Amino acid sequence: MNNSLLWKVESGQGRVSYLFGTMHVRNEVAFRDLEYLKSKILEQNVYYSELDLDSGNMSAVYNSQVLPKNKTVEDYFKREKYRKIREILLKSFKIDIEGLKQFYPMIITNFLLTSVVESNSDFILDQVLYNFAKEKNKDLRYLESADQQIQIFNKIPMELQLKALSKLAAHPAKAKRQMLNLMRYYENKDTRKLYQCSKKQLGKLRKMLLYRRNDNMASLLLHELENTEAFVGVGAAHLFGYSGVLRLLKHGGFNVQPVYL
Repeated sequence: MNNSLLWKVESGQGRVSYLFGTMHVRNEVAFRDLEYLKSKILEQNVYYSELDLDSGNMSAVYNSQVLPKNKTVEDYFKREKYRKIREILLKSFKIDIEGLKQFYPMIITNFLLTSVVESNSDFILDQVLYNFAKEKNKDLRYLESADQQIQIFNKIPMELQLKALSKLAAHPAKAKRQMLNLMRYYENKDTRKLYQCSKKQLGKLRKMLLYRRNDNMASLLLHELENTEAFVGVGAAHLFGYSGVLRLLKHGGFNVQPVYL
């Protein structure tokens, strides 16, 4: 039951939808079942993405990731510590954070981590699925608005963001292994380990970035999928666990079954 990223969810009214766990990367591993996923999108009338991926809304999200005017991440560290962090990260990831220092620390951390994974596509999987649904004139909906994403991001304490970036510099090899493990779990469609690894990485932020968001997403789907048939694309880490979207849908009266690819 753990080894599936695609799930069939059926409401009490007999409406059948599909819930798919995406990974926000451009690596070929994430695209191996793309043609089958497209066939399922074609079967449904509605497509839900995790975020409203329209270019205008993504621009607002991007702008929210930039520090206030005239501020850089360097301003939050003592000069020598910033120099050391920059030097270690350049050596470990081959990326100079000097070119990224206008962004919040969490954005820099995520950028460095995903750089470990080879890119084989111009777009992440989520965007490719969204673009296909749009091309096929599906009713496009989303689980979180750009404003909701911005509000969530703005609530993340700067102290925790700086700590995460410092931790990455302190243990770059460990962080790389964890990221590659995530890719391996995704390739194996192991939703349990994807969830466990993601939860561990989030640390104190798991309640804000995982559990609360799961509750909100599941509440929306419980209401809308009762009489609507849809294809839902959401980050794979949101599927599993006691507070995972799958369990919340099941306890809300939906019949939840894995689809093995």
